[in-house]
Amino acid sequence: MSSATKRARRRRSSSVRPKKSCNVVVAIRFRPHDEAPENMYLWNLRSDTEIQEQRTGKVARVFRFDHIFAPQTTNREVFERSSACEIVDCTMRGINGTIFAYGQTNSGKTHTLFGPPDEPGLVFAAIERIFALVKTQYPNDIFVFRVQMMEIYNEHLFDLFQVKHGKKEEVTMRLGKDGRFVPVNVIEKVVSSVSQVKEVIALALANRAVGVSDLNAHSSRSHCIFRFIMEHGSRQRGRGVKVSELNIVDLAGSEIYVHDGGTTKNRETRYINVSLTELKNVIIALSKKSAQKKKGKVFVPYRNSTLTKFLKGSLGGNARTLVICTASPQPVHADMTRSTLNFGARAQKIVNAPKVNVVGEDETLLKEYRERIEELEQKVAEFDQLQEDKARLQEQVNELQSQLAEVKRQEREQDEEEIRRLTSCMVTATTQTPPPLPALQAPLAKRMVAVHRIEEQVKATASAGTQAATEHRRAVSTSATMGTQCDLLEAKKPDNHTLKRQTEALRRQRHQLERHVQSAQAHLILRRQRSAVLKNCWHLSQTVRRLRP
Repeated sequence: MSSATKRARRRRSSSVRPKKSCNVVVAIRFRPHDEAPENMYLWNLRSDTEIQEQRTGKVARVFRFDHIFAPQTTNREVFERSSACEIVDCTMRGINGTIFAYGQTNSGKTHTLFGPPDEPGLVFAAIERIFALVKTQYPNDIFVFRVQMMEIYNEHLFDLFQVKHGKKEEVTMRLGKDGRFVPVNVIEKVVSSVSQVKEVIALALANRAVGVSDLNAHSSRSHCIFRFIMEHGSRQRGRGVKVSELNIVDLAGSEIYVHDGGTTKNRETRYINVSLTELKNVIIALSKKSAQKKKGKVFVPYRNSTLTKFLKGSLGGNARTLVICTASPQPVHADMTRSTLNFGARAQKIVNAPKVNVVGEDETLLKEYRERIEELEQKVAEFDQLQEDKARLQEQVNELQSQLAEVKRQEREQDEEEIRRLTSCMVTATTQTPPPLPALQAPLAKRMVAVHRIEEQVKATASAGTQAATEHRRAVSTSATMGTQCDLLEAKKPDNHTLKRQTEALRRQRHQLERHVQSAQAHLILRRQRSAVLKNCWHLSQTVRRLRP
């Protein structure tokens, strides 16, 4: 392993090692000038830590800071090269961190912290690093992340997540056990990904107070506070939970009434300047306190404004703090830029005492989530057990249904067998067991048609038999008459010719009578058949009458 690699690892390990005390880190960032002529720059960037003011006829003053960024520096470079990345790493270890941007209006504070869509600011870079560290360095730990978004407008603290009918909910602050002022009745958004954080930030920024001035068409008229609270715990209970905060504050720009160019924003400008003045007073007092070799009582006016109340823990307290002073290189803003550099020079003298914040699990949201998870897991287990019981009961129901169907089938077979047995025991007019009524309807109709046809034939035969009997009687009487006539003729003994003619006539009559007798006999036979048919019809009608329903 090379020595350069060893030195780099030592630097990375030492960057997140908590110190007993450390100074506030100050970074200066110049915004690019719109016209960017070289002769309009009054500041000479001698190095990454020194800047010299070019003043004609006066001794040039040199300012030294932790970081100085040229106008062409991007937001990503500011995050990686400044202490912002180091503060985020310390926050993951349980140390509070604060980053706030200070400078005049239109100097690039909001651009540095939030940035445009094509160049995200330090807020989004910090969030991306936090979630990246969770995956790479803390894969076996548990984190709970919460987001608060507030603004200080005209010395009143408002929640940017509580907006009803265009009116924001005011938030109160109280003094906590650790001596810091903590906002209460504020909404917290629990987040678990970078995309969720971006969504809640966009929702809050849409409610922020902005205005138009001569220096900026989209000027912030309030101090915007992004508060990212994280709880870092182990999967094993009883080891304590690290609770830390990352506060990123976008201060409203300091202005002079002449530069404002109007009268409608004077009230907002006055409140902004008052709060920034109180912030300067706090920094001056803290710098004097840190410069004293012997510990003495120095009054720090934290309570004079809402902004200094909120920053009490970040200035001279339990936090790692980075101040980004944004300035404009234009000569017209030389006085404001000089004031900003003086502010940064005083701020870097402040000494903080950061420490790892470990609390009991009972005081964290992590415990509530764990208890809720255990409760839900128990409910899921009970639900799974109910599902198993339901499946088992369903199997039993299916088995009982199959048994019931089998019992019904057996009962039906027994009933059908009983019906057949009882039906066989019934006596009918015929020797054969009559079929069911639906099966007898078609044959019975055919037999009725045949009966009607036979009745018509019988009627015709009966009329023909009556006629034949009449002719038979007539033939018998005629035969008797002719026999008498034959006897008379024999008695008279006519001549042969006459007798022959008479004999032939009688023979013809005899043949006719024989044919009539045969016809009469046939009619008698038909009459006997008619009687038999009528008898059969009567029996058949009796059978039909019994079979009809």
